[in-house]
Amino acid sequence: MNLNGKKKSAILLALIGIEKATEILKELSFEEIESIVIHMSNMSFISDDIANQVLSEFTDLFHKNAKKCENVISKNFILSLLKKSLGENDANVLLNKIQDKKNIFNSIKKLQGIDSLKIVDAIKNEHPQIIATILLYLNRNKAADILSFLEDKLSLDIVKRIAKFSGLKKIGEIEFIEIINNLLDICQGSVFNKKGIITVVELLKLIKKDKEEKLLNDLIISDKKLAQKIKTEMFEISDIKNLDDKYIQRLVKMYPLDELFEIIKIEKDELKEKFYKNMSQENIDRMKNFCSRELSISHDMLQKKRNKLLNLIKNILYSS
Repeated sequence: MNLNGKKKSAILLALIGIEKATEILKELSFEEIESIVIHMSNMSFISDDIANQVLSEFTDLFHKNAKKCENVISKNFILSLLKKSLGENDANVLLNKIQDKKNIFNSIKKLQGIDSLKIVDAIKNEHPQIIATILLYLNRNKAADILSFLEDKLSLDIVKRIAKFSGLKKIGEIEFIEIINNLLDICQGSVFNKKGIITVVELLKLIKKDKEEKLLNDLIISDKKLAQKIKTEMFEISDIKNLDDKYIQRLVKMYPLDELFEIIKIEKDELKEKFYKNMSQENIDRMKNFCSRELSISHDMLQKKRNKLLNLIKNILYSS
């Protein structure tokens, strides 16, 4: 456990008991109390090792209060501590504020584990200020990944809003929590829907080609959006040649070029030309040089890379 000054203070206050902790808090500012209590509320148990580590820095205090140490931090302890230090009204205000921050943290943590393109699909029609706020709370790498998938005009607007961000004012913390939880429902629902689409694709592959084409054509008429999702899931490497140039340009930026060259090397010239058209001259020369050499990876490894590229393309198409 990495202990900074505030964490040590929170642990020490928990260890020395409510009465003494109250006297100490009376000497601190409201902001200092808030910071310490946030750390305290994020802990549920203090191990003997951590207790000894902190108390060893306060040897004199340890000898006087070791028998009174309380290793379990309860909500009642925190509430009693704050009431004695701030009064009941301010204590409740601070606890509610801390609880809102914990709720945001827990919701963002769940969102962090969802595929970036699924998040993009869920937030792309939200107000730019909401998107900017979400990106501020997410891990930097995750936020950058999501930003890279958004349209240039929207990305520019979001970057400006992030630069000027001064806190949750218009949205409010409670409203923001609701927004995040709604996004989680949408993203988790999209995972379920995609499983159904995969089942449809597997069924279509088992019927005759003319029947498959008729079903898809009929579906386009009755539900164009669903038909597009099914066609996306049926996408193959050879279909890359039919993609709009903007998708090819995105692939070139996102996918490791050496791996891309390995996949394209064994494809038809028509597909290679599609990539040549959307790459810099430097990368064209690199690709031609690579394609002139012997392929040095196994068939299984090549297939894994093809599947990886296909999954990326499908995710991009799903989010479009």
